[in-house]
Amino acid sequence: MTAIFPALLPGAESFFRRGDARAGILLLHGFTASPAEVRWLGESLGRQSFTVFAPLLPGHGADYRDLSRMRWRDWVLAAIDGYHVLAQQCEKVIIAGHSMGGLITLMLAAHTDEAKIQIAGACVMAAPIFFPKRAAMIARYARPVLRYSDQTDRSPFVEKLREEQARRGEAPSGRIRYDRWSTNGVHQVIELAKAANASLNAIHTPLLLIYARQDRSAPLSNGEHIAQHATFDTELRIVEEGGHILTQDEGKTQVFEWVSDFARKLTGLVES
Repeated sequence: MTAIFPALLPGAESFFRRGDARAGILLLHGFTASPAEVRWLGESLGRQSFTVFAPLLPGHGADYRDLSRMRWRDWVLAAIDGYHVLAQQCEKVIIAGHSMGGLITLMLAAHTDEAKIQIAGACVMAAPIFFPKRAAMIARYARPVLRYSDQTDRSPFVEKLREEQARRGEAPSGRIRYDRWSTNGVHQVIELAKAANASLNAIHTPLLLIYARQDRSAPLSNGEHIAQHATFDTELRIVEEGGHILTQDEGKTQVFEWVSDFARKLTGLVES
């Protein structure tokens, strides 16, 4: 029998961990990735009694061609839906997103009234506000002829990740993400970044920004720009080790501590 829909990639499933009803944290993964990207952060927060939900965003975790049909609003709406899952169970909700997930986090923080949500705070990790002009032009105008491109991660990070997964007793699967990228999907991320940038001055919730000094995908200048324009109770933290994948790279322990401290401060949840 022909499959009606593709199976999820192993390990790409949404992640939920029930904890204290006072504090929920919505974790949002990056472009072409999956909740596996933020699972270690979620597990760390879960061990500290937070209720954690990391949904699989639309178009991700199954077939790379699915992203060609997505629009950035689909990802934002899915995040709002994830918020409501937590809001029905927790008194306060914090949103924390990595990369594209960070852009979505900015959108929700800036449009709480329009989205009819109430969040206690927002944590943005390595969100790329700016993209190279050449990449933006290709993504915009080459979509009809260049639908997909090979974006396999051949960096040393992948092998380091497999080693860490093995050390933790997990299958050394590396990054659970698409190696082929939809050109339209890239265009949608760039459009999302533009919308987030235009919304920065509307943010009226505490904001924690975390960027890696060595990140080439979302350089520190992106975080500095957000900090300058989102003036409401904003703090910028800089990771000295590792690169773009803050939640899995060398500086992850420091990132986990910062996110936990931020969430405890805003929810009143005492570390157990």
